[in-house]
Amino acid sequence: YNIFGILLLGIQAGSVSGPCHAFFQENIVPEIRYRFVSVSFATGMALIGGITPGLLTFLIEKYDIIYIPCYWIGGLAIITWIVCQIMYKIWDGEAV
Repeated sequence: YNIFGILLLGIQAGSVSGPCHAFFQENIVPEIRYRFVSVSFATGMALIGGITPGLLTFLIEKYDIIYIPCYWIGGLAIITWIVCQIMYKIWDGEAV
């Protein structure tokens, strides 16, 4: 089961990282592109990547539910989808 989980994680990471660069090049003007990408990436990695291991370990030990990481990933996916929908409406389908 560990190999299967690692494989799924690799597929997920590749499916996000690959199209992400093309999206930024198409939708963000060059004058702010690098600043936008570096700040948003560093902030996201620090907030989500920094607190996730400790938080999930604490919650699993407290509630004894091994599926808490699934809820965490699902919740982050829903939040990301909502933010994307809001930003699409703000941008009205045009580049920033």
